[in-house]
Amino acid sequence: MAISQATTETVKSWRDDPEKTIEWISMSVTFFFLAWLGARALVYAVTDVVSMFSSLPVAG
Repeated sequence: MAISQATTETVKSWRDDPEKTIEWISMSVTFFFLAWLGARALVYAVTDVVSMFSSLPVAG
C-alpha cells in the first residue's frame, strides 16, 4: 500500500509541476544514453584487447 501511495504522490507532483517532469525525464534519458555509450566503449575496448592477445604468437 505504501508503494501505491508513493506513486500517487509522485504522479500528483508531476501533474502539478510539468517543468520538473520534463527535466526529470530528460535527465534520465541523458543518463541512460551516456551509460549506454560507456558500456559500448567498454565492450569494444575489451574486444580489442582480447583480439590483440589472441593474435600474439604462442611460445611453445
